[in-house]
Amino acid sequence: VAAATARGDAKYEALMAEKRVSPLHPVFGTLLHDFGYKKVYAMPAVHLVSKDKVMVYEQQRAFRAERAEVIAAEKSKEASFSIPGVISIAEGIVPVKAEAGGAESGESARRTVSILDGQHRVGALKILLKNKVLTKGDQVLVEVFPDVDEKRAVDLFMEINSAQPIRFVDLPGVTTPDVKWMLEGAMQRLKEAHPAMFRPSPRCMIPTVNLDNMREELFTADVMTRFSITTEEGLAAWLSDINQGLAARSNEEWLATRPNRGRGSSVSTASYLKAINKARENDFFLGMDFTWLDI
Repeated sequence: VAAATARGDAKYEALMAEKRVSPLHPVFGTLLHDFGYKKVYAMPAVHLVSKDKVMVYEQQRAFRAERAEVIAAEKSKEASFSIPGVISIAEGIVPVKAEAGGAESGESARRTVSILDGQHRVGALKILLKNKVLTKGDQVLVEVFPDVDEKRAVDLFMEINSAQPIRFVDLPGVTTPDVKWMLEGAMQRLKEAHPAMFRPSPRCMIPTVNLDNMREELFTADVMTRFSITTEEGLAAWLSDINQGLAARSNEEWLATRPNRGRGSSVSTASYLKAINKARENDFFLGMDFTWLDI
């Protein structure tokens, strides 16, 4: 028992000595603990939002500015600043996104520091720093995985996201970054043209749509391959043409072609007609159902 106690005391003293030293990393800041497979730091927020210092893993889901804005708005109300969870960072040879979207050409050949999880929280930090809610002295808890290669990045990304929903199209290796950004870009164009018809909830009612739901539907329907669409502009134009074709339908035609299952099938006739009227008011019919993907 005495020997076990002595070993425990020695381990505790070693931990305390490690904390007293608190090595300062030029990017990550103060080392809190080295677990071997990862290190935990109190990282300056200004470093975390700097694109010169920290990039974003190529296979990350699309960044939604509105999500970052919502987080920032909520955090700005708090008397004491806090960010939930921990920001996960990979240090190594990992493909990363370019600032404007897509894969950074040639980046896989050199070492990078990239965000594996937490890009929207980091986006919120940038807003809070800009609005002077945060100062240069504020720090954020980060976990840094060292010597990460592309395979290890995929494994970490999957493990981190195993407890939260992730779209099939967003799974690493399912498709190329170019296809992901083509889908994202076309959907963002559609949202900008019809902002009132997009909802953050994945269970929104017809004729409104959720951007990620629709992006997934487009991908699983394989419209890019079936219609030889190779650009964001081409996909946006195809969606516009489909929408205009649906706009030409009469109410009677909508009722006659109403699906027996899935989107648009469970509401009452009165609610369905009300949804058609809303679609006409906003010139957006793609959310009535997804049978147009089967043409």
